[in-house]
Amino acid sequence: MRRSIWIQSVVAANVGYTLFFFPLGAFLFPERIPFTIPNALAFFALDSLAGMLLGLLILLLRRVLKVGLTAASAIAVVFLWLLYWLPDLKKNIDILMLACDGLAAAITWATLIFLSRQPKSGC
Repeated sequence: MRRSIWIQSVVAANVGYTLFFFPLGAFLFPERIPFTIPNALAFFALDSLAGMLLGLLILLLRRVLKVGLTAASAIAVVFLWLLYWLPDLKKNIDILMLACDGLAAAITWATLIFLSRQPKSGC
């Protein structure tokens, strides 16, 4: 169970951010997010680490709060998203960037729920 949550969280983070947000961000904000191979590899590496953190937070929330996977993953995704954006509230925030990042977080959550509901293979 733990291993599958970790793997699913890493995959979901990479789907939401590397596969969705990186190309969209590169298209909408080419001066801030260049569409290059090193940038894609950096997105993949950081999103994998963020996925591990997401998986750890989900496991902790499930154990401490005794909630289901859907609730724990929603709380974890929202918490990490707010943790990233709250320090920038006093600065000028690009609303389009904020909306795209929120959509990527929602895609990450939906992917995680989808992956967790798939039947387990015999591997």
